[in-house]
Amino acid sequence: MQLNIKSCEVLADIRSAAWLEQELHPEADRHRRHQMADICETDNLELVWRVLGTAIAEIQLELTKILQPAKDVDEDNDLRCPREWRFSFLFRLPTQTLEYIREKIHEYLVAKVMADRTAVIIPSASKTWQQRAEVTIAALRSISATARPPFRPVCRPLWPM
Repeated sequence: MQLNIKSCEVLADIRSAAWLEQELHPEADRHRRHQMADICETDNLELVWRVLGTAIAEIQLELTKILQPAKDVDEDNDLRCPREWRFSFLFRLPTQTLEYIREKIHEYLVAKVMADRTAVIIPSASKTWQQRAEVTIAALRSISATARPPFRPVCRPLWPM
């Protein structure tokens, strides 16, 4: 069983979040707001890929109980820009659980990049993104800790807690 997360979708959400963040902070000077909005432009993209690479490694560590060890993977450390990230699981997971994992991984990647970028450019917004990343990785950790056969699907609550 495999889960694929497309990097173009993650980058699109990072662009959207960065644009929204610069709009939400009119107190920052024009240059800082412009830097925030240009997070995924050519000159800034290398840093984004580095943060994404670190976040993917953290996710793989958190999901070690349910992920299948990678076989025949090209392990070069040249900060390539993958089209997608693949996660192979040791056993078959319910569809709802897979979708929940996909959503949480995607959310964690965006939050991690935004926390890193806002820490430098708009420090007042960094705490929010860092908290969001911590909550998301905690959700992934809880899935990994409880995912053993027989499975019960992981479901989202129907109302706010």
